[in-house]
Amino acid sequence: MLLLVKLVLLVVLGLIGYAHRTLVIARLGRDDARPRGLFWRLAAVELAVMGAVMGVAVALASSAPPVSEVVGKDLTPSERVTGHVLPPPSPRRAGSPSGTGT
Repeated sequence: MLLLVKLVLLVVLGLIGYAHRTLVIARLGRDDARPRGLFWRLAAVELAVMGAVMGVAVALASSAPPVSEVVGKDLTPSERVTGHVLPPPSPRRAGSPSGTGT
């Protein structure tokens, strides 16, 4: 759930950045006071969303990792890292200590 919230907030952050480029930056060249107010309002909202993204990231980092579905089974180191059983070893060719045949 936290991952989904973080993803949505990052998309919102991207949309705010797009709004900055298309709406606000184009209007800043004018002498009106309104575009500057719009710039600061949008910048404040962007900082608030950025703070929310960082808060969700901290919550995500401090949450417990998912529990393994395999209960009561001794896992090999490779199974712990990858979550999968290693394939059986391939047959070696005769006369080759490395098994490559060369």
